[in-house]
Amino acid sequence: MAVDNFPLRSGNRVAKYLDAYAAVWQKKIVGTVSGIQNFGGNLSGILAPALTGFIAHATNSFALALVLTGVVLLGGMLAYWFLVSDKVEVNEPAAA
Repeated sequence: MAVDNFPLRSGNRVAKYLDAYAAVWQKKIVGTVSGIQNFGGNLSGILAPALTGFIAHATNSFALALVLTGVVLLGGMLAYWFLVSDKVEVNEPAAA
């Protein structure tokens, strides 16, 4: 039986995201922005499996669900490509 160390790894990942939010957004709205990001991620995590199951059940195939996933991915990539224009550099403190 394997022992998973996910709780130990996930804390570091969350800290990196919060640092990125702090570097990009004003300090007074960092909590709001991170809350909106978490809400969107959780909503997608609930809706995507339900919609995939509904489509697979209705069509007796996962093909349409996978195509829809690809279309959503492509839409997100294009939105990022065209909407994000400024490069953000994060100045990390020197290691002690």
